[in-house]
Order: sequence, then structure tokens, then C-alpha cells
Amino acid sequence: VVLSDLSSKNGTFVNGRRITTPVGLETGDVIDIGPARITVQMHFGSEPFESETILQATEVDHSMTTGIVTVFVADICNYTRLSESLPASDIAEMLNRWFDRASEIIEKHNGEVDKYIGDCVMALWRGSDSDAKTMASEAVRAGIALREATQSLSSSRVWTHRDAHQWGCRISLNTGDALIGTVGKRGVQDFTVLGDAVNVAFRLDKLGSKHGLDFLMTASTAEHIKEIFKLKKLGPYAVKGKKEKIEIFTLA
Repeated sequence: VVLSDLSSKNGTFVNGRRITTPVGLETGDVIDIGPARITVQMHFGSEPFESETILQATEVDHSMTTGIVTVFVADICNYTRLSESLPASDIAEMLNRWFDRASEIIEKHNGEVDKYIGDCVMALWRGSDSDAKTMASEAVRAGIALREATQSLSSSRVWTHRDAHQWGCRISLNTGDALIGTVGKRGVQDFTVLGDAVNVAFRLDKLGSKHGLDFLMTASTAEHIKEIFKLKKLGPYAVKGKKEKIEIFTLA
């Protein structure tokens, strides 16, 4: 049994923690949705569970809305080389630790984890134009915290290969308009964010990997935070899918 929150305004909570990605449920879990509290009880056996209540699935509104987002992409540096050189079990254990830490940091800074893709986590901050400065600032703070947490994990005893192989991460940020909502057929809807703002964030990640840069942001993000953080302009870079070069910044 898996619980998903399809972009509700007030959130869905499992055991007191707001969920942003699908969560597997177990007996004893407590779900809070608005004023309602649900305690999960699983029933297993050869006989069907009898109940006078018949639950009927309803169609979910598939409409997408436009909003401003700061898209946050973080992935592990040199992940392919690590995977080829080290035991798969060691990589998997460390990756799970890193995902847990990334999720905690993102949520602490009021972001939402959208999805995990291989060794990458995508998160977002969403709101209106008036929220853009706050969203971008929170995303940058989350990136700084995750980079520090990653360095701490890499040098700790949990990473047995710390002397020979560093476990590092790369952060990419972009702010812009996007389509926000749920997609999919009945029964398998999923919350997602679509648009150029997302595509550019992932292009930045590829750019960082190519040039050995570990904290990148576009001019649209930099504009919102320039009075809060010291920035360094890296210059215009050609990005796949864009006719014109785009200005790239990093933290000074």
C-alpha cells in the first residue's frame, strides 16, 4: 500500500512528517490529512476482508497550473567511476544514506523532493512571483547544507572507502515558470513539474559534470539572491537545447 500526495496545498503527513514522494505504508502508521487522522491496519489472510464500506476510486483533475519554481538538482560526482570501482552493496548503502540526508535538508528548508533518478535527487520550491526571492534563497541554503553534509559523510566511518574515493555532490539551480500538477491515467496519477525551468536545471548539471563545477545557478536564480549571497559570474555557456548562451553563476 503506497500513499502519494498529489500536490495538495495543506499537505499529507505520515507519522508527523510531510510527504512529497510516494511512501509505503505499514501497520501502525498514522496519516494526517487536514483534520482527519487515519491509523493504518493491514489485514492479511486467505479470506477477503469484509467491510460494509465500499470505496470507489474517483477521477483526479489532470489540469496543470502555471507557477514559479526554483528547481534544485543534486547528484553524486563521478558516480559512474565509483560504481565501476567499488562493491555495489557499498555504493547502494551510501547512496541511501545520502538520499535520506538530502531529503531531511530539503524539507528543513521548506522544499519538496520531487523524485529520485539514479544517483540524482530533484527538488523544488514553488509559489508566486512575490515568493521568488525567498524560494531561491532557501534552495541555495539547502544546497550549501547538502554539500557540507556530503563532505561530512564522505569523511566519516560510514564510508569505508573514504581514503581512496571521495563521495561528493554537485548542485544545480534554476528559477522560472513551470507547469505544475498531476499527470497519468486513473489510478496511477503522479505529481510532476514540467517546462523549460526543469530542463535547464538538468542541463546545468551536465555542464557542471563536464567542467568540474559543483555549484551552479542560472542568472534567473542569481538575480533573486544577489543581495544575500556573494556570487561569482562564470560567464556565458552554451547549453544544449538553447539557441543563445546562458549566464552561469556560482557562490563566491
